[in-house]
Amino acid sequence: MASLYDFGAKSSFNQWDITGDRHTRSSEWAWNTLWVPLFHLRLYSPWMLVQVPHKLLQDICDGFFRWPLLAVAMSVQARDSIRALRQLMSESRVVTPGAPAEKEDCVLALMLEATSELLEIGGTMREEQLITVNYGGYDIPRYVPLSRTKVMCEEVIGVIMREDTTESIATSPSVLHTIAPYYGTVCQRELQALALPYRRSTDAFHRPRADALLRHLSMDVPPKRLCCIGVVAGTPDSGPSGVFLDHYRGPWAAGRTYDSSKPFMILVAEDSYCNLRWVAVSDMGEAGYDPIVVPAVWGGRPLYITRARARLLEKGRLSVVAPEDVRGEMESDVHVLCGDMICCPAFWMTRTTLVHAVTGHEQANELVLGDVFRAVSQLRCPCERTWAKYYGD
Repeated sequence: MASLYDFGAKSSFNQWDITGDRHTRSSEWAWNTLWVPLFHLRLYSPWMLVQVPHKLLQDICDGFFRWPLLAVAMSVQARDSIRALRQLMSESRVVTPGAPAEKEDCVLALMLEATSELLEIGGTMREEQLITVNYGGYDIPRYVPLSRTKVMCEEVIGVIMREDTTESIATSPSVLHTIAPYYGTVCQRELQALALPYRRSTDAFHRPRADALLRHLSMDVPPKRLCCIGVVAGTPDSGPSGVFLDHYRGPWAAGRTYDSSKPFMILVAEDSYCNLRWVAVSDMGEAGYDPIVVPAVWGGRPLYITRARARLLEKGRLSVVAPEDVRGEMESDVHVLCGDMICCPAFWMTRTTLVHAVTGHEQANELVLGDVFRAVSQLRCPCERTWAKYYGD
C-alpha cells in the first residue's frame, strides 16, 4: 500500500498524455485518486484505519509533502475539490468520540493540513509563478511583482496569527516549507520582515508562531550541479532555427532532432528555480534579473528569449527577439527569460565550450555528461538522446 502511494505520487510528475498528445492535470489526478479516497475513509469509516499499522499510515501520509512542488500543484489543480472537502469537514464531526488525538491520527492531521487556508494561499502563490497554468509542470518560475508578493505574504501572516487557526497548522513545517520553498527568496524575506514584530512581542499567542515561522524559513538547499533544463538552441531537421523548450512533453522526449551541420546548444543551470525567471517586460526594472542572451550564431547578433504568459507553445518553440524590439512590449504579457543579476550559474553548452548565458564569457566544457543529463533526483533527462543524436554518440 505504501509503495502504491509512492508510485502514484511519482507518477504525477508525468505532465504529458502521450496518447492524446497534450498536457494532463496529473496533480489533480493524484488528489482525486490517492488522497480523496483515504480522507473519505477517515471521514466515514475511521474504525477501518485503526486496524492499519500506524507506521504504515504515517509512511503513506508523509508522501503528501515529500515533494512540496507536487503538494502545491495539487492545491492549484484540485482547488475546487479541496474546498469541497474542507466544507464537508466543517459540516461533519471529523474527530469522533473514542478516536485517537489529532497528533496521533496522522490521516486526520494530513487532511487538516491539505485543506488548510494556508496551503490554499501557497497554491495561489504557485499559480502566480506559473508562466502558463495550462502547463503545471516544472517550468522556470515567473517573476512575481514585489507588490503582489507583499500582499500574499500579508495574507499568510494574517492566517498564521489568527486565533481560529490551530497551532498545528500555523506551525506546520510541511505547510510552511511548501508556501515558502528554498527558491522563493523574495517571499522568505517578506515573511521574515512581517514576522519579526510578532517575535519581539510579549504576547504568548503570537510569539511562538513567529518563532516557528522564522525557524522553518531557514531550510537546507538541495545539492547543486549544472544540469540540463530543457532549453535548446538549434536548427531542427524540419523547420527553421530557433530556441525550443524540449521538456514540454516531460518526462517524454520532445521527438525533435537537430541538423548536425548547424550550431546547437543546450542551456544548463545549477538550479532553474533559484537562478532563472520569466520576467514581464514591464517588471524588468525592479526584478533584479538580467536577460539570458542567445549567442550570435543566427543573424550575427545576440537575441533574447521571450514567451507570452498563459499562451501554449507550438511544439515547445520559444520566441527570439532582438534586445531593441523588447522595449516595445511594455504593455503586453510578453516575458523575457532572465538570470539572477548577482550570480547566475547558467551556460550554453556545446561539446567543447560553455558560454555564460548572461555575460557571454566562454570557457572550456569540462562537465561530465552523465551528471548534466541527470537531475538531483537522478531522473534521466529526455534531452540526453537529442544530444547523442546530434553528436553521433
